Amino acid sequence: MLIIMSYMLFFSIVGYTIFNDARYIDPAGYFKDIPTTIFNVYVLFTTSNFPDIMFPFWKVSNLSAIYFVGFLLIGLYMLLNLMLAVFYNSYKTRIEAKISKYDAMRDEFLENEFIAAGAQSKEGFITT
Repeated sequence: MLIIMSYMLFFSIVGYTIFNDARYIDPAGYFKDIPTTIFNVYVLFTTSNFPDIMFPFWKVSNLSAIYFVGFLLIGLYMLLNLMLAVFYNSYKTRIEAKISKYDAMRDEFLENEFIAAGAQSKEGFITT
């Protein structure tokens, strides 16, 4: 999570530096100051408003698409997959611990039941 937050902060600073230039027209003020830039980069990371943020800058220069597409490719396909792998590994470890605990409880219960059944009636059982 810390890696993703630092990644978004890095791209916020880079985006603020690039798009706070006089040649880029920023009608909605996506990159007007650092807090607004951080929020809009977060929105970009969720991909909910990606075209609305990218297209005003893309109209000025097609090279600005390198920033936006690069941000999404690295963030979505590398960092989110890494985070998903960490979550899955943690989930798998917890499930395996629960299953082994359940198996131990079941084995103990069955052993106690067999001992109790053998103590009640020893007739008909073959003992060595």
